[in-house]
Amino acid sequence: MRSLLRKFSTLSILVLLFPVIAHANLRPVVSLAYGYDQANVSMVKNISLIAPFYNTYNSTNTNDTERTGSLFVGVESPLYRNFLWQIGLSYYVSSAFLGKGVVQQFGDPNFGNLLYQYKIQNNRIMVESKVLATLHKYFHPYVVGGIGQSNNNTYGYVETPVASNDVAMPNSFASTTKHSFSYLIGVGIDVDLTNNLRLGASYRYAGLGKAGLGTIPNQASNTTITYNNLTSSEYLLQLSYVG
Repeated sequence: MRSLLRKFSTLSILVLLFPVIAHANLRPVVSLAYGYDQANVSMVKNISLIAPFYNTYNSTNTNDTERTGSLFVGVESPLYRNFLWQIGLSYYVSSAFLGKGVVQQFGDPNFGNLLYQYKIQNNRIMVESKVLATLHKYFHPYVVGGIGQSNNNTYGYVETPVASNDVAMPNSFASTTKHSFSYLIGVGIDVDLTNNLRLGASYRYAGLGKAGLGTIPNQASNTTITYNNLTSSEYLLQLSYVG
């Protein structure tokens, strides 16, 4: 993992130096964004705790919406006529997403007598780039893309009996943190407030990478609650300073 981070840091520096070499007319950019992040937490898993029996873990919420924010630090350069180009590093963090559902014991919907929930905390560091157009001097519609590393901490698994005579399992799935490749694509618009300040809004679709819980002690299999590619839709308002 340290080797991967070193390679990512080296790549980031090289990418950031490119516009410095290619253009002399650079402006520093710092953007703060705040909004909402809607993650797709839908999941159905068959997990064997005691062989040969298994339980089905079936989500009751498809999406969960939480607060999110980001910081972008980079540079802006003229690209071509009425177009601008930004590139830099960004950091994203969201409130913990909530996954919840019903445990169908023995895979039978008639034995859905336990409710479960857990949380997924996401943060990301990315190399991010924007291409902005300039319309009527003050308006800057843009497209944005980025790649980087996502860190997903999945934790806090609990079960709640539906009735007083139902019994939750004594052990819970272990908390884990997974690090994986992340990406984003999106569109937005910035509006000049002054020569140095812009106010904007954007939509971004993000791949948050792998997430999931660990296993239970003495479990009959290695299967657990996991996501191979957790995805989200982000709706952001941003304030940018352009030097």
